Amino acid sequence: MSVESTVRAVTTYRLTEMKQRGEKIAIVGYNGAGKFLAFFDECSSRKAEVMIRILQSQVDEYNKLNPEYPILFTAAWATSSEEELYHVRDLVRCAQKKMALTAEEGGAILGISET
Repeated sequence: MSVESTVRAVTTYRLTEMKQRGEKIAIVGYNGAGKFLAFFDECSSRKAEVMIRILQSQVDEYNKLNPEYPILFTAAWATSSEEELYHVRDLVRCAQKKMALTAEEGGAILGISET
C-alpha cells in the first residue's frame, strides 16, 4: 500500500503531490484545521532541517512585508531510519509529540539551533 493510500485510509487529509522535473518528491496533506503533513522519500533529519530553514526564511521575508498579518509556524519531523518507526500513523504521532514539546518551549522550530 502506498503512503498516499495509507494516509487517505487513516485520515481525511487532502493530498497534493509535489513534483520536480516531473518526478514525485513528496506528498503534502492539509487537514483543514491549519495543519499540514508532508511525506518525503529518502529524507534525513538534516534534509528536513534545511527545508524548514528555507521555509522559515520565506516566512520571515513575508512577515517583513506584511507585519500586520504575520505567519507563525512550528515544525517537527520523524524519520523511519532514526525513530525505527515504519507505519505512517506512528511517524505522524512521533512528529506530533515533538511539536507539542516544541510548543511548550515557546514555539521554536524543533531540532534547529539558533546561530
